[in-house]
Amino acid sequence: MQGKNVYICTRVSIKLILIFVKRLIKFWCFTFWCCTSICQSPAYRQFTDDDGLPSMTLYGILQDPKGFLWIATPKGICRFDGREFKRYGIRGMKSQDTPFSFMDNEGIPWFYNMAGDVFYVRNDSLHYLDLHGIKPIGEIYSFYVKNPFIYISWTKTDSPQSIKYNLFDLNQKQILERNYVFLGLKDGALIGYDYEKRKRSFDLYAIDSNELIASQKILNQHEVKFIHEIDRYMVHSDNYSIIIASNYIWILDSCNQILSSQYFPDITNNKIDYINFINENELFIGTNESSYLYDLKDKELKSISHYTLYMNTVIEDCHHRKWISTTDHGLLLDLNNGSMVYTSDKSDIASDEAYVIQPIHNQIFVGHHNGKLSIFNNDLKLRKIEYKGLGRVRFIQEIEKWNTILGFDVGLQIIEKANTRHIPCADLNIGSIKAGIHINEHQLFLCTSLGVYNIPYSKLYQPQVDDLEKYRELDVRSLCISEFKGVLYAGTVNGLYKRSKSNGWEKIGNTEVFIKQLYNSNDSILMLCTDGQGLYLFDGTEIMDSINTQSGLPSDNVSSICTINPNQFAIGTDQGVYMLNKNTRLGYNLDVIDGLPGNEINDLKCHNNLLWIGTSKGLFTIPIENINPNQEIPYIEIQDAKLFSREGQSKFKSPLAYNQNHLKFVVQSRSLISGGSMNLYYRFANRDSQWLSTPSQVVEFVGLGAGKYNLQFKSVNEDKIDSNIIEQTFEILPPWYKSIWFSLIMVLSLSSFSVSLSYWRQRKKRIELEKKRMFEDQLNQLKEEALQNQMNPHFMFNALNAIQGFLSNNDHFNAMNYLSKFGRLIRMIFDQSREKRISLETELAFLRNYLELERLRFKEKVDIQLFVDPAVEEKATELFLPPLVIQPIVENAFKHGLLHKGSEGYLKIKLEMTDGQLVCTVEDNGIGRESSSGINRWKKNGRKSTGIATIRERLAIIDRGRQKIGLQIRDLYDASGQSAGTQVTINL
Repeated sequence: MQGKNVYICTRVSIKLILIFVKRLIKFWCFTFWCCTSICQSPAYRQFTDDDGLPSMTLYGILQDPKGFLWIATPKGICRFDGREFKRYGIRGMKSQDTPFSFMDNEGIPWFYNMAGDVFYVRNDSLHYLDLHGIKPIGEIYSFYVKNPFIYISWTKTDSPQSIKYNLFDLNQKQILERNYVFLGLKDGALIGYDYEKRKRSFDLYAIDSNELIASQKILNQHEVKFIHEIDRYMVHSDNYSIIIASNYIWILDSCNQILSSQYFPDITNNKIDYINFINENELFIGTNESSYLYDLKDKELKSISHYTLYMNTVIEDCHHRKWISTTDHGLLLDLNNGSMVYTSDKSDIASDEAYVIQPIHNQIFVGHHNGKLSIFNNDLKLRKIEYKGLGRVRFIQEIEKWNTILGFDVGLQIIEKANTRHIPCADLNIGSIKAGIHINEHQLFLCTSLGVYNIPYSKLYQPQVDDLEKYRELDVRSLCISEFKGVLYAGTVNGLYKRSKSNGWEKIGNTEVFIKQLYNSNDSILMLCTDGQGLYLFDGTEIMDSINTQSGLPSDNVSSICTINPNQFAIGTDQGVYMLNKNTRLGYNLDVIDGLPGNEINDLKCHNNLLWIGTSKGLFTIPIENINPNQEIPYIEIQDAKLFSREGQSKFKSPLAYNQNHLKFVVQSRSLISGGSMNLYYRFANRDSQWLSTPSQVVEFVGLGAGKYNLQFKSVNEDKIDSNIIEQTFEILPPWYKSIWFSLIMVLSLSSFSVSLSYWRQRKKRIELEKKRMFEDQLNQLKEEALQNQMNPHFMFNALNAIQGFLSNNDHFNAMNYLSKFGRLIRMIFDQSREKRISLETELAFLRNYLELERLRFKEKVDIQLFVDPAVEEKATELFLPPLVIQPIVENAFKHGLLHKGSEGYLKIKLEMTDGQLVCTVEDNGIGRESSSGINRWKKNGRKSTGIATIRERLAIIDRGRQKIGLQIRDLYDASGQSAGTQVTINL
């Protein structure tokens, strides 16, 4: 009974111990360590069947002059342009398995299979070379193309043959004297060695002339194994030739003297499966056990550590990048930048998702989502620690006494540096931990889903802390915390908060920003990494600036940031790492194209001249000096130009008709490592300098107007490197009704019509004007004659009055004398009445006779003076004027001015030339017009005086509106203002 009790007690004790241990394990973390030499992998970029490869097994790789990669696979051939793998197929081939490929000197890729099918690609189409019926029975063991001939050596026949075919007529063939292995062109001539003698001697021939140019006996006792289709020839820049022939490498000088030879199995001590040139200094050697790079210059053999048993060929492209074909592993691109990838399947890292990275002294701590920790030392030795039940690692901080505190979703751990003990902290019921920062040896600030807590270190070592509410200072979901200029700032889901001296928190600004990380840049700028709004720059007072997708960021979801050098930052986003130059604000992207295992960046750190990048698919490191933008200049070409009109599609050929204005250009731009990240730009250079972008490779124009066009294209890769600019010039002719000739004809026709119409209208107008003028002339003539006829009786009436006056005074002598002179005047008037114009000479004669009459009438009471300028006298016979123009003015002076004067009257008549015009001035010192009007008012009795008015009208008719001929009357006054006569000026 006692034994049974002991047994029961023992079982209970053991059970209690087990329960205690379980709880202890649950309370404490279960930790295991391992220290290994980490298996790191170079950052190859891998292309698989998911990317469009026909097969995961690849044979040869070729690159043509346009930059395309041509890849032979067991399932046919394909072309890679950086965006996609395009497959090519053709009917009639016996097999799609195409292990052999060749690039001729024109850049045309050729392929053939074990069944003897030969095909090539031209103009983006696969063409089959039908050799059946004209070839020996057997397989191709050597092949070369030198346009217009194709050289093929056939083997596995009773009589192996080397045949030279004409590509334009395959029936024209020439059987060569020897069976050759074709190597390549040397000084323009095809060379090869004798296949039949390859085990005994190396005999090199110029094939077309069958001239032996080099020979050396093979002394090596090892069996010379013919390796199918590895023979190559290359000219080195140091002016010597390198030949791979079977298992040997031969080096020849410019005079074809063999400088040295080497047996490959002696180099590797393994069976050689494949050899090819990578460049002029490197060879790729594949063996049954490993793969190697052999440096011809240093004679150094380097083993390839990854994919070594899967590599088939290695080539170097025009940008000195190595492309590797593999068996079952697709296509590999060796970025050759020293970058490494750490993933769980290729290394001993604890997990693929590297969530947080923290350098502490000479170690790199990497926290994972599964609660594991990977620690790297300076030699990249790795040890792993696992903490179960705490969630993902959120932060890693060094605290007092060289200890390290680890923050997890639901707990904390302290690692003592001295003895590497792991001390679990007290259970903290404060929500999910997001971030933490220690300020001094007594305070730890934690950002959690419930807010910000200020917890003393002493509480962390207590088994249980019940009341932590009093340590919560901010009740907002907080994600990050940082000290900046001596002040604590917390990033939350709705903005930035600042801790005041009174331990209170206040929000900065009113912007609702989801802040994921804070980064203190040398206490000058606090950078706010946001989810959806890019990066904000804060100087302690206000938001100074922002960096987002409009500034060049690949994404506005920013997770982390670190300093590379004083002028450059690395910014982590969910679309890769953006390398930003803070002075120029320009940058470039680092993503899966550059070897990153994933684009979603969790954390970034710079340590020991390496940039450590944590992604959701692995950890990536790269030397700082090797971080550069993609310098590959994109290749761009106009692949096709299509023309559409009402008649349908036609061949594009400039110049184009006016209705051929619907154009479509297919532009191909590519960069082998840019993928689809390139942008196409276009512009009309001679019309608009602004570049327009398009996401498509097809640029279409509808309804272009007539004129000359200079269409330019360029492509820009993901790191803002421009391609060369290519141009397409063309001209669209105007429609026939807008052509120059038609316009010229129309202009000439319209001009002729206009001139004719104008001439007809002007002629019609002239005729009408002439008729009108003739009518007006006739009318004026009749009117002038009528006015002139009015003057004749007017003068006669006045003369008869004068005679009547003489007779009334019984002055019969003067009456008779006056009557005699009056008769002569009457005759002169009758003579002038038949004339429209009379000479000035006639007018002066008439005027002098008239003045004689007036002297008789007024006797000695009026002093009459007639002055004729000699210049006028000379031209008296040449000057013509209407009759009875001057005389009525003179008569008017006598009748109205001098008649009532009494005595001491005078009359002055002056004729002179002024500015080429005849001017007659008649001046008297009579009583003036005003006094004369008052005296003669009683005489009118309703009779209207028309003398002056008639003269004015006659002169107006003659003047025709030119205002050159006319009559002006001016009243004269003495010094006291009394009337002193009248002056009349006639311009003729």
